[in-house]
Amino acid sequence: MFLVNEKVVYPGYGVALISKLVKRLISGKLTSFYELKFFNKDMAVLVPEDRIEAVGIRRLSSDEDLELMFKVLSEPICKGEYEVGFNNWNKRNKKYQLNLRSGDLIKICHIYKDLQWISQTKELSFGERTLKSKIEQLLIEEISVVKDIDKDHALKYLHKSFVASSQAQQGKMSKIHIDGKEAKVIKKLKIMEQQALSAV
Repeated sequence: MFLVNEKVVYPGYGVALISKLVKRLISGKLTSFYELKFFNKDMAVLVPEDRIEAVGIRRLSSDEDLELMFKVLSEPICKGEYEVGFNNWNKRNKKYQLNLRSGDLIKICHIYKDLQWISQTKELSFGERTLKSKIEQLLIEEISVVKDIDKDHALKYLHKSFVASSQAQQGKMSKIHIDGKEAKVIKKLKIMEQQALSAV
């Protein structure tokens, strides 16, 4: 149950305010609607009261929800997760759109993280760039409203998470590189040891 003057998130459209409850006669039946006014769009929509959750509308995230999202964004990428369907935009886009329509903050931030990672390995297609830009604006808007900061500062929060992610990724790659060197050294020592034993 949502309340009048409550801030909510409409999947794919952003943050809105429930401005009022409206009663309309539809096919002879009195139906209640929530009127949603969007923060950054000059538009309002009516959503049937009994359909609001089915549409995917959710309450505005808490600070704790955002901290979890930043944590997910700052974690290093596991390349294996992205190899399947990496070059199949239609397949990935179908999955992305389902997650976007769910309205779930973490699912949406995973799409953004995917596209950020892909943009570092290849040039994004028009569809990928458009979706990345759209999701970035949705995340920035919610961060801005939750933390009561302007959009420039909200964008810095997002970028800060990716700096942390890149640093963690570099650290991970360095460890793999060092481990690889150590394995070669150990292998070389074993060969030398076997040669020394056979010479005795």
